[in-house]
Amino acid sequence: MTQKKTLSIHIQLADGRQVGAGIHEQNGCVVAVDEKISLMVLTRSSVENEQPIALTAAEILIDDMQTNLSPGKNATAECLRESIDNIHEYLYEQQRECVVSREAAATAMAVVQYWNGRIFCMVTREFDCLLLQAGELVKLVSKNVSSGLPGENATFDTSIQDHDVLPGDVVLMARSTDIKTIGQDFVRMTLSRFSDNLDVALRQINQKASRKGLEFPPVLILTRIEKNPTPPSWVDKLRKS
Repeated sequence: MTQKKTLSIHIQLADGRQVGAGIHEQNGCVVAVDEKISLMVLTRSSVENEQPIALTAAEILIDDMQTNLSPGKNATAECLRESIDNIHEYLYEQQRECVVSREAAATAMAVVQYWNGRIFCMVTREFDCLLLQAGELVKLVSKNVSSGLPGENATFDTSIQDHDVLPGDVVLMARSTDIKTIGQDFVRMTLSRFSDNLDVALRQINQKASRKGLEFPPVLILTRIEKNPTPPSWVDKLRKS
């Protein structure tokens, strides 16, 4: 019997291609997914020709979270906050050393970490993160957006939200302008109707984007919670020690 996946993840690039987990860059957006630790990331530099710095930000985040996450600990928010602080320090140092401009260092990010039945989320301006839960669509936003983007200012106040999630819940990460064009109500109705078939939901979203005049399909990560993981018993922990 095949074990049910914890997450069903759909990744779409700007040319409409659906790709697998990994790190992808196209038309200015960096999309990164690590299925082993259930980490999903969108990043974008404010300067179009400076996407390598956004790519590095995604790589730092994935490396940090792979190293610091532990199944037996409940410090996921702290791990994520520390990783994003590390990204900010790297980006700001690049600016101080005149490797890139202040505008290029400013990197928009949307990050979702699924861990032990919860999602941990950090969203800056330019991106939206939407959670469909019990038919309602919740916009997850940073509690403090006054400090700008990572790398932009000397200080960046990392704000992490966390939410309990259940099988059937859906998370959508995309650019704010695309969500606004498609319409949040349309997204809610589409995800509610096709929450068990994200392929169809994505086709509906793409068709609406085309009708609304978007030149490219929206770059996005669409994720359905399939099952909540069972915490390891003390026997399992003993066997692994």
